[in-house]
Amino acid sequence: MIDIIGLARTPFAPILGLLSSISSVHLGLKSATKCINNSFINKELVDSVILSQVFPYGQGPSPLKQIITNIGLNNCNNYNVNNLCISGLKAVDLGLNLIKSEKSQVLTEFEVDNMEGRVNRYIEDSFEKIASSYSQGVIQNEIAPVNIKAPLNDKMVDKKISEDEIYRMFMKKINYSKISTFSDGSASLLMCSNKVTNKYKLTPICKIRSIYNSSRVYNNGSDSNSATDGDIDGIVSDIAECVKEYRENNVDIFEILDQNVLIPILVSKSKGIDLSRVNLQGGTIAIGHALGN
Repeated sequence: MIDIIGLARTPFAPILGLLSSISSVHLGLKSATKCINNSFINKELVDSVILSQVFPYGQGPSPLKQIITNIGLNNCNNYNVNNLCISGLKAVDLGLNLIKSEKSQVLTEFEVDNMEGRVNRYIEDSFEKIASSYSQGVIQNEIAPVNIKAPLNDKMVDKKISEDEIYRMFMKKINYSKISTFSDGSASLLMCSNKVTNKYKLTPICKIRSIYNSSRVYNNGSDSNSATDGDIDGIVSDIAECVKEYRENNVDIFEILDQNVLIPILVSKSKGIDLSRVNLQGGTIAIGHALGN
């Protein structure tokens, strides 16, 4: 099994929101640095880096190399992934295979991008879950604050952003949009083999027991529902492959990307999963959806 020993992310903000003036390179640098620091491992042990990024434009040559140079990760193998909404999972999949094949021991992967009834109840639940996570201090532990310049009394002052902007915007009045808001932000994971965990006496956050992913196109996009159908069928089959040794009833928590609210609702219905076990800290509906993440 592969261990996850570090994680972190920046706050997320809608496109043209608070983070619009911050480059994706800077966002990636923030989350990756905090991720490595949280792991209590010497950064010199990191030998591979994977960047998931959907919109690399306007960031100068090789955003990945800019980030790892600024972090001080020398002599690292580095890889880029661009597969829209599943880029982050694909990066994890690639990292897992690199470690399994012993081509890598300690690997960091990060994603950066700078871009009625049951349904309404799901949206409300998502905001309530993230509010609860903030009140318990769970979210604060994973967020790497970002400093921006903000106007105040006809001058620009430094302002620290340490909360998700969408969550703050809709704390008092929930936005019932069924599609999550495209956002700017970055998230990072640090993965390693069991050998590294044991050698350095690290405590893993979790272990990757199984991984499976697929990407489908239905009807060449001619049907307006085809993309959602493809997502639902793909997730249902992926869950079946991943948990076939454990069965769904033995899985405590499901994280299902909810860029469309119908996806987790219909997937949970198809697999008989109680929605109380889905997206326990709120989904992208309440946080925002940075595509590469």
